[in-house]
Amino acid sequence: MVYPKTRDLNPALLINPEAGRNKKQWPLLAALVQQAGWPFVLAVTPEEIEKAFFDLCAKGRRLIWVSGGDGTAAQVLTSYFRWPEANRPALSLLPGGTTNLVPRDLGHTDQIKALRRALSGRPPRFERRAVLRVTPPGVCGFFLGAGLIAEGVERFRSHRAAGGNPWKALSFLPRKVWRQSTEKVLDFVETGDLLLRGPFWFFLATTLKRLWRRFAPWPSCPAQEIKALAFKQGAGLRHCLAALLKPNPSRDLSLKGIYSLCVPRVIVYTREVALDGEPLVSPDNRFALEIAGEVEFWVW
Repeated sequence: MVYPKTRDLNPALLINPEAGRNKKQWPLLAALVQQAGWPFVLAVTPEEIEKAFFDLCAKGRRLIWVSGGDGTAAQVLTSYFRWPEANRPALSLLPGGTTNLVPRDLGHTDQIKALRRALSGRPPRFERRAVLRVTPPGVCGFFLGAGLIAEGVERFRSHRAAGGNPWKALSFLPRKVWRQSTEKVLDFVETGDLLLRGPFWFFLATTLKRLWRRFAPWPSCPAQEIKALAFKQGAGLRHCLAALLKPNPSRDLSLKGIYSLCVPRVIVYTREVALDGEPLVSPDNRFALEIAGEVEFWVW
C-alpha cells in the first residue's frame, strides 16, 4: 500500500545508470518502482537528464525520485528552476553516485532502503535547502570548489576516464596541501563591497549543512546565504586545518589569510571551478554565485 499522498502525486523514478553505485543497483531500483506500478526513465548526459525531467513534468509527475550522483542532482536542480514555478514537482534525491554529498546531507545513505520505505507507505520527512546558481553557465548545485578542489576534481575525472583507479589520482593532495600550491589559483574573491585579494589556493562555497561531517563554521548563517571559506597562499597550515576541523566562528583568522563568510552573493576570479564534482570553465575568468531559491526535498 503506497502512502496516499505519494500515490496522489503520480511519482516516477529518474535514474542515471552510469553513476557510481547505479552501475550495479539501477536494475533493482527499476524493478521496485515497476512492481509498485510507477515508471522509470534512464538518462546519462545533461541533455538527456533535462529532457527526461521535462517529459516527466509534462506528464503530470508531481513527485520525482532522482537516483544518481551529485552531478546528476545538480543537473536536475538546474532543470527544476527552468521549469515554471507553479508546476514544479516534489523531489527526492537518492544516493546512486560515488560520493553522494547531497543525498547524505539530506539524510539518505542507502537508496534501496529509502525507496523501499517510500513504496511501503511510510510518510516522508522534509528537508529544505537553498540552491546555488553559478554564472556562467547558469547551472545550479550545492557545493562549489576552486583552486585545489577544482584541480583535484579534474585529476579524478581524467584518471577515471583513462580506466585507472580515480582515487589514486588524488595522491598528489598531501604534497599540494603541504606546499599550499595549485595550478588553478584564484586571484580575487568579491563579496558585495568587500574585495579579498589573493592569490588563494583553496576556496569552497556551499549551502549544505554537512559534507562527511557537519559544517560548524557558520552556525548563525541564514538559510538564504552562502557559506564560504577561502585560504590564501601562505596561510599557516595549522590554522587552515583548525578552520576546517575545529572551527571557531568567533575567532578572526583574516590576518592569517583565512576567511569564513556568510554572504548572499560571491564572485570568484579564476578560470575553472567544480560544481558538485562537475568542472566548469569561464572564458572571462569570473564566476558569480548566488541563491537560486529553496527546495523542499522528500526524505525516507
